[in-house]
Amino acid sequence: MKQEIKWQELLVKDCKDLISNNRKVTTEMLLFSKWKMGDRIIKDLDKFGKRRYGDYTQRMLAKDLDISQSQVSTIISFRETVGEDFQSWVQENIDGQSKLPSWKKIVHGWLKGYKEEKVKVEPEDILKQIIDKFSKEKVKLLLDRTEEGFKAYSLVAKIIPLNKFGANMKKLKELNNLLSYYYSNKFEKEVKEA
Repeated sequence: MKQEIKWQELLVKDCKDLISNNRKVTTEMLLFSKWKMGDRIIKDLDKFGKRRYGDYTQRMLAKDLDISQSQVSTIISFRETVGEDFQSWVQENIDGQSKLPSWKKIVHGWLKGYKEEKVKVEPEDILKQIIDKFSKEKVKLLLDRTEEGFKAYSLVAKIIPLNKFGANMKKLKELNNLLSYYYSNKFEKEVKEA
């Protein structure tokens, strides 16, 4: 257990050092410090919430750093948005501006837009990418399984309130509709055309 705690203590120490070095610095240095902290957190991100690493979470890290969990998430998002090369990002996005954008502007402007772009993937597109390579038999099997899921959902929902766990009949129905639409467009068209 001691070895598991060491990574957490080292992470907190590294982040606290970066926070304390942020005081009264230029905007570019502040941005670099936030990027560096995000980079440091990402190195241990795969350990968060796992029992073998002590069940340490982002919320616990935020508490140890005396910042909010949303600030930790924002710092991670900033690092992911910028990528591995901070200087290249600065050259592409900031150099040449008479005034550097504030951290607040980056968080509420740039990162918000980045997240919205990232999320704009439609379920139909995801499903199409996944099942595009499936055979007719495999898509039919998925259709059959979702129909069986309706029956099972109804039986289980009588005992356990599944909607409290984020599961609901509507989502299952949407999946079934997408599969039906895909099946009829891809495979039944092929039969008609042949």
